[in-house]
Amino acid sequence: MYFSIWRLYGELSTDAEPLFIWFLDGQPVDTSSTTLNAMEYGAGSYVVRAFNSSNCTTESDAVLVETGSVGQIARGQLPIEIQGDRVRWSGEGEASLQVYGLDGRLLFSTSIGAEAVQLHVPRSVYILQIRSGGHSGAFRVLMGE
Repeated sequence: MYFSIWRLYGELSTDAEPLFIWFLDGQPVDTSSTTLNAMEYGAGSYVVRAFNSSNCTTESDAVLVETGSVGQIARGQLPIEIQGDRVRWSGEGEASLQVYGLDGRLLFSTSIGAEAVQLHVPRSVYILQIRSGGHSGAFRVLMGE
């Protein structure tokens, strides 16, 4: 029995059938749908456990959904802090921040520095691109009000 999980616009989907359980960080969260809104449950490691007609089980590989948090973002180790929809640059000087939707469309561009900037974005997954002197990187992050 082989199945997978894929992610699109904050939703996780699986082709596991006929019986399955979604797990978030080892805890069961849903059995009702092959699609799970990760925004509803939040950041963490998602796994699907499927059961076949012989009651044998198998688990998918984990899918990690990340969220912004106070401290450095692991991907790229950029000195940026994110809390809710507020962003602060803790590197030297200022940084250029571009925020993109998952469709690749630029939503807005701004400068960030030591003072936190409130972005006023709804809770969703965004692509952030940061540039400042020797620092540069882009990553997906779950953030917003």
